[in-house]
Amino acid sequence: MNLNPYLLQPLWARRTQHVLFMLRYALLASAGLVSAVQDIHYLREVGVVLLVSASIAFTGAATRRFHVESVPLWFIIAALVGAASVLYDAGRFSGMVLVVALIPALCERLLYLIVITSWAREQSAGHADE
Repeated sequence: MNLNPYLLQPLWARRTQHVLFMLRYALLASAGLVSAVQDIHYLREVGVVLLVSASIAFTGAATRRFHVESVPLWFIIAALVGAASVLYDAGRFSGMVLVVALIPALCERLLYLIVITSWAREQSAGHADE
């Protein structure tokens, strides 16, 4: 079993995926920046968490280091849940639905990276025994 957190072939798909992952985290960091300057209760704190976490995940995606990408995903998902609850309380239901729509895709990426990490640990432990 050869699992890889990023596409390797064909080259056009590899580059497209790389750009899309970086774009995802750049847009999430931008959303965090916009949220951090709002006057809505708790949205500022959520925005700061989103900004910092997405910036770290961007670095992981840009360098293709899946460990650096996977750790902040927990915080990004938590920040989006927090943002959705703040938007719900503020009566901004359409914004809340848009934020909630991002969560399953990020959870799917996190799940995949957890599987990759687990597999890598097993491979590493197997080579350590030899």
